[in-house]
Amino acid sequence: MGNCICKTTEDIVEDIGDVVEDVVDAVEDIVEDIGDVVEDVVDAVEDIVEDIGDVVEDVVDVVEDIVENVGDIVEDVVDVVEDIVENVGDIVEDVVDVVEDIVENVGDIVEDAVEFAGKAVDVVGDVIDVVEDVVEVAAKVIN
Repeated sequence: MGNCICKTTEDIVEDIGDVVEDVVDAVEDIVEDIGDVVEDVVDAVEDIVEDIGDVVEDVVDVVEDIVENVGDIVEDVVDVVEDIVENVGDIVEDVVDVVEDIVENVGDIVEDAVEFAGKAVDVVGDVIDVVEDVVEVAAKVIN
């Protein structure tokens, strides 16, 4: 009878260990997925910034062509367009700053998740140690 209880307790400890391993695997998968999302966001932002840069370059090229072919009246228009391009550049810089902040915050979240997973593993390890101690005491009491 005593061996039966010890064997059952050992099975429970093994089951807890299996569950802990599954939780750790799941947390690792989640952290990996978050990392993939961060990479995708960074790639998308880089593509957007690059596309906006291309558009700004195209606008500047068009403005230069107009200036070459038109008289004094167009100079006033060019000044306005240059202000617009400058403002767009300022807006792009602001957008990049916001996106960088977002990426940094996501990175912090990922770091926190990894830290949490490590702590969870430590806690579960402590629980397993306690259960093993209980099994050891129970085995001594039974024998």
